[in-house]
Amino acid sequence: AVVAVSFGPSDAVDALRKALAMGADRAVLVSDPSFVSAGVRTTASAIAAVAGRLGAQLIVTGYESADGSSGAVPAATAALLGWPLVSRMMDGSVSGEGLVGRRDLGSGLEKVSAPLPAVVSIVEGWVVPRYPKLKDVLRTKSAEAETSGGAALGVAPGRRADPGARLTEVIGPVKTAEVMSLDEGVEALAALLEAGRG
Repeated sequence: AVVAVSFGPSDAVDALRKALAMGADRAVLVSDPSFVSAGVRTTASAIAAVAGRLGAQLIVTGYESADGSSGAVPAATAALLGWPLVSRMMDGSVSGEGLVGRRDLGSGLEKVSAPLPAVVSIVEGWVVPRYPKLKDVLRTKSAEAETSGGAALGVAPGRRADPGARLTEVIGPVKTAEVMSLDEGVEALAALLEAGRG
């Protein structure tokens, strides 16, 4: 069975209805007012909790979200579950006990395989979903998703996977590196080395 899952506000049910119209068997909405602006850890914990409840064998996600754009949730989810991660996958298939396919490295393609269960992130633009038929859109227009909050999943914002971990410091944005020509870079490096000697 294919289960579409969304982590977001109540109006995210519209995206889940579209997924049902496109062929998903079930829809689950993880929604909780306390999850507003939730970080990577909370999002991944919620996805992992849903996967555990569903007995999932394969989690397929986008490469990064439209809001945070960290690209870290698939890896964090795989780490929490102890599953392999295949990131930036552009095509593939599942057969027997594993999956095979190709991933986009940015500079070329790489053939990959992984055993199940696994987490896969898809590169935007490579996978084009089929358009739903009008009858399926009408059939799912008022469909309801199974809704679950943080308490039901045992997930709370800021809850840490490692109980011994603690926040020690919040660091502001990292300064963007300056792009230099080769000559400028050599001069800057020489000046840094010279300053280090003094």
